[in-house]
Amino acid sequence: MIKDGYHVSVVQEPLSSLNDDVAATQRVIALQEGPCILVSHSYGGTVITEAGTASNVAGLVYIASHEPDTGETEAGNGKPYPTPLSKAQAIQKTPDGFTSLGRDSYTEWLAPLTSTTWLWARAAYMRSRSGLMISSASATSGRGAD
Repeated sequence: MIKDGYHVSVVQEPLSSLNDDVAATQRVIALQEGPCILVSHSYGGTVITEAGTASNVAGLVYIASHEPDTGETEAGNGKPYPTPLSKAQAIQKTPDGFTSLGRDSYTEWLAPLTSTTWLWARAAYMRSRSGLMISSASATSGRGAD
């Protein structure tokens, strides 16, 4: 897109709550000069649905994204289509309202053909780049529960 002359901005979502992610997206939208199109993947669809009401947003593009109805929560959007991971109840809620996927569950559900050592080394690298919270006991998305 840049090669074709488009200005591209990327939002670094804090992943501490949906409201915080929407606020981060709205800050970037406010910095745009002229109309903009928001593009999302996965959970980002919920974020752009909430944040994409600004007058300079010309459109929303959902690429394999959640597309909740007005007033529908992120959790409510997925309930009609439970995944094997959600059915297994491998994702646990922490006492402070975040979610956690333990080391054994992580390798079983998200990367079954990858070595545990490589996964945790990669997770540590990603934490240093994105603020993702990682501990030796669990991988935590940092995304608040609905």
